[in-house]
Amino acid sequence: MKLAVLPLVAAPFAAALLAAAPANAILCNLFTEFGDPAAHFSWGGYLDGAFTPFTDASGCVIAGTSCLHADSEPPLGVYKTLGGAFKAGTVLVPAGALIFHPGPLSRAAVLFTAPQAGRYTFTGSAFVADTDPSGTFIIGLLHPGGANFTEFNLGKLDALDPALGFNLTATLKKGDSYGLAVDNAGSYFNDSTGLKLLVSHAPEPAGWALLIAGFGLTGAAIRRRAALSTL
Repeated sequence: MKLAVLPLVAAPFAAALLAAAPANAILCNLFTEFGDPAAHFSWGGYLDGAFTPFTDASGCVIAGTSCLHADSEPPLGVYKTLGGAFKAGTVLVPAGALIFHPGPLSRAAVLFTAPQAGRYTFTGSAFVADTDPSGTFIIGLLHPGGANFTEFNLGKLDALDPALGFNLTATLKKGDSYGLAVDNAGSYFNDSTGLKLLVSHAPEPAGWALLIAGFGLTGAAIRRRAALSTL
């Protein structure tokens, strides 16, 4: 009797897996994972096709924030409020978003490194975080493992266009990086830029196909044993 029931259990379970396969599960939140050594994000300066991680977390130029920045090129860095939203000089420090500030030469950038192969979705927004903005460019970055960076322009932020949203998708191999950079657009004064980013991931279709096929073979084997037991 029990052998006859098992095939009926395997089928709906496999169907449930198939239904769940396309769903994206949130992997990473740029704001909550800021500064975490275990995060899949890296924060740094980007100049001439090279990314240099920030290492200094002391002496934040915006009081009331935690930060990662470069001493060699102030105010280049990334800043996170220690509490809620507040104003510091002309800077509008948001709650729930990081502030990226480019330097005189380098862009302030973040890279996400894929922990496994698959299709990743990058959803978020960038917005002016200064009362007197001089304007910035938001640049997308793709860095396949062992290859050069590919850059693409997502748009410009200024007083007339203070915000932009994005929903980007990329198929990455394990170890590939994908990210964003804030460019000073010619002047690094008053360039504080808010950035929100969520990264979600869907397993590769081939992986789901193999998993579903495995359940099919298991069901067939159980049915065969059930048939033999009735002889």
